[in-house]
Amino acid sequence: MAALDIYFHALEDAMDATGLLGLAEHMSDAAFFGLLLAASLMLGLVLGPSRLGMPLMPISSALCWSLLAYWPIHYQPFGFLLPCAGFYWCWAWKNRLCGPIRIDGGVITFLPGVVAGGLAMLPTAPIHPTMWRGAFYIAVTLLPAANFLVPVVYFVRSRPSFAQVSARYGKPSPFGTVFFFYCFSQFLFFPAAAIHFGHGSRLDWAAALLGVLLFVALAIVAKAAAGVINAPILAREKRERQAAKAQAKSAA
Repeated sequence: MAALDIYFHALEDAMDATGLLGLAEHMSDAAFFGLLLAASLMLGLVLGPSRLGMPLMPISSALCWSLLAYWPIHYQPFGFLLPCAGFYWCWAWKNRLCGPIRIDGGVITFLPGVVAGGLAMLPTAPIHPTMWRGAFYIAVTLLPAANFLVPVVYFVRSRPSFAQVSARYGKPSPFGTVFFFYCFSQFLFFPAAAIHFGHGSRLDWAAALLGVLLFVALAIVAKAAAGVINAPILAREKRERQAAKAQAKSAA
């Protein structure tokens, strides 16, 4: 995890947040996680459960883009996938279990990134990987963009208002505004990361082309897998809508 430590120190220097991060470094693990829990609870009480995810979207997006500037490239650069994809993979599970997006395909599209990031974080991981391994890194870095493509296509085709976006996901304002810009930001981030870290790994055009082809194959498999795991949820939601309509008709 040395690469992650270097990244945090570089981010600390860039933000000139020595005092705050220095305090965290001198705290025990129990005290640090206790403070984190207390801060999370306070944030939840202030914002409310329905608004808690809103600050995480711009914060996580900004941290993702900071990886392009501060992730150390004298280690295997694609190690960035472990914290990045790992966070969003956990968030996708939160969405499926607690909402608002109970058919979040991120549980599938981010998982290969977690695996690739773990491999790249190993001390034995080569900085300049073979063509096939490099192609795998590129493919799994591009794969999350397919996940964000779904809301992006909806925004482009339907051109909903921010209020309509909030209503679609059962969230209060300004969720629609935050979610709109967050989706476009992350949709652009993952291709930018594939290019940036592919260059840092000195991957040639053949590895890049192979990575794109592998990405297409993985995206097809991910779509099929998402269809399988989402089918029971969509069927249940359809039954619930039909029952609600029948109840409303009988009441009328």
